[in-house]
Amino acid sequence: MGYMGFGMANWVFKQRSRKAFAKRSTKPTSNTLPLYKRQFKLQPSKKSSRLHSIFTWMLIVLVSVGLFVKIPEFMAHSRAIAIQNQERMQRLDAEAFSFLMRAGQAQLMRDDLLAAYHEFLLAQKIKPKDEHLNQLILETLSSLCENENQFCGKLDNAMSKGL
Repeated sequence: MGYMGFGMANWVFKQRSRKAFAKRSTKPTSNTLPLYKRQFKLQPSKKSSRLHSIFTWMLIVLVSVGLFVKIPEFMAHSRAIAIQNQERMQRLDAEAFSFLMRAGQAQLMRDDLLAAYHEFLLAQKIKPKDEHLNQLILETLSSLCENENQFCGKLDNAMSKGL
């Protein structure tokens, strides 16, 4: 006889506890979906038309002509940008050089020979062949050599390089 709601059902009473981490068997349900088993592969189109191929060739020709016309414009613009960048870098280098020279000469006026020497070295990295700068470096090094002997080696190296 079935469960009438009075007391405990027999199947509930007979259930055993399951083991921890045990895999349960799946119970089939009435609403299972069928598995999707279609396979897709590339196949040629059955409806290829002559109009489609003509349109494709016209598009390729149009893009090629457009590129042929626009590439020289692009190259001219690229050269103009490169020239502007080069001029800007030269202007920035000139500004930095003049700032470092003024700062080094101001340090010389205050008798801070070591700071002036460092300013002149930074300026020398920008324009290594500037004669006035090289002369200032030699004079600063000779003054530093008189005060501190550690700069005499640098003075000898500078003299041997012919600054």
